[in-house]
Amino acid sequence: MSLRTRLAQLFADHDLRLGPRGKIALGEFLAIVREEADSDDEDADDDDDVEAGEDDPDALEATRVIACPHCGESLTIALDLSGGDQDAIQDCEVCCSPIRIVVSVSEGRVTGFSAEQA
Repeated sequence: MSLRTRLAQLFADHDLRLGPRGKIALGEFLAIVREEADSDDEDADDDDDVEAGEDDPDALEATRVIACPHCGESLTIALDLSGGDQDAIQDCEVCCSPIRIVVSVSEGRVTGFSAEQA
């Protein structure tokens, strides 16, 4: 049983209903959990001393998992760490709505990130 299904059942067991904003928040939470789990797996195999949750200073790109601010679907966004700060519009792969992606990069690490309706 998936984590999403288990959480939905938990909410139902406590007579809680998720509206559209709650579903988006749940999607974002699950994306964070998935990203942390992936990060833990990578850290276990990694000989570098990069702290969990930090970007590898030698990497030229990173990824972030977001929930589309329009439809709530989970999306993986690729980030270019070699060029500095970025402000771009990217279409959702599911609903095709525009998402504004703002990334702050310092010394090859993401120092700020936001994704919002464009």
